[in-house]
Amino acid sequence: MKSEAQLGYTGAMVDGEGHISLCYHKYRKGYSRHSLAVGISNTDERLMIWLKSIWGTNYHPQWKKGSKWDKGTRMCYIWGVTDKKAELFLKEIYPYLLLKKAQAELALAFRKTIGKRGWTGRGKPLPQNIWEKRQQLALLVAKLNKGEK
Repeated sequence: MKSEAQLGYTGAMVDGEGHISLCYHKYRKGYSRHSLAVGISNTDERLMIWLKSIWGTNYHPQWKKGSKWDKGTRMCYIWGVTDKKAELFLKEIYPYLLLKKAQAELALAFRKTIGKRGWTGRGKPLPQNIWEKRQQLALLVAKLNKGEK
């Protein structure tokens, strides 16, 4: 069981150093899907270790030293959860969010469009109205993330 302090601090980290995103994926085989991603980025690995100890999900560096993305700046680490884990995470920290509460509400509404069997219901095509609802929610989250209302 997480303490109030742990939940509050995590909520503050999502507000200040994190993101809540609804992503659209298009695959080569002709199908596509939306997914929920919540993450926190920081240059101090101690925060990532703490998040992993509380939430049990791993983290990774944004790039590898010596890679083409390594511009000689400090390493940035990313911790995150997706889909069902992201939904459960948001439900726990929701009361502690201030700046990203609207994105969390939209993300949770998105997750309500996911049935118990997953994205489409075992091989059945996704109904157009559900796809449109997910797309609309993704666009609203993107607008909020850009500072638009």
